[in-house]
Amino acid sequence: MCVLCGELITQIHWTDKLSGEDEQSTTIVGGASQRTRTRDHHHRVKILNEVLEFYGLNVRYWAGNRYMISDRKGNSVLCTNLSEVWTEAQNLAGQPVDPTDSRLVNHLSLIGDVKGNMG
Repeated sequence: MCVLCGELITQIHWTDKLSGEDEQSTTIVGGASQRTRTRDHHHRVKILNEVLEFYGLNVRYWAGNRYMISDRKGNSVLCTNLSEVWTEAQNLAGQPVDPTDSRLVNHLSLIGDVKGNMG
């Protein structure tokens, strides 16, 4: 049971499945799989922040299995999985979060250029 929210965490959302895991399995298994899943969450948060900063939003990994999205006004929403992040991001941003928006693509290209010059 999660100490912070008192919720039993026993299900794996399809976006958290690891390569090679049984497609029908939805039970969380601790140990190495959970460490890998946590590392993947942190990597997703990094990528999400690169995209969502364009919309004035920030994402944090929260309580070991959730995403907390915040805007610059201090509003926050807790999402239980990656699928919810996009819906809630649009609600907080007050506009569509469109991955094909040319301004967003340009923004991400600039981030990639800066990172490429740093490495």
